[in-house]
Amino acid sequence: MTSTEVLDMSRNISSSSDRLNASFDEWLEQIDPEWMADLERSFKDSLYTYKEPLTATLIGLYVVVFVLSIVGNTLVIVIIRLDKSNRGVDAYLMLNLAVADLLGKLNTTITLPPVPGTLADH
Repeated sequence: MTSTEVLDMSRNISSSSDRLNASFDEWLEQIDPEWMADLERSFKDSLYTYKEPLTATLIGLYVVVFVLSIVGNTLVIVIIRLDKSNRGVDAYLMLNLAVADLLGKLNTTITLPPVPGTLADH
């Protein structure tokens, strides 16, 4: 394939992309703003709220599991670090697993994006 053929293909792809973007923009302009607002309202209404008993129970269980995980992994780390007689490969494996689990729990909790219509909105 010659360089001119490649250049022609590139121009064709670029013009196709421009046509696609223009048609998408035209489609967006045709959408009724009131219909879009109604769709957004119905979507938010369909999301879970934390007023239901089952949802509150699940949140409570999640918090209990999270706290027990943090406390348990922290205890494993402290015990392995303080016990001078237990410095074998097994101890380092357990230490590594506890640190990884602890960091994973903290990372997941900190970086979870807020979901619209849920706990962040209440």
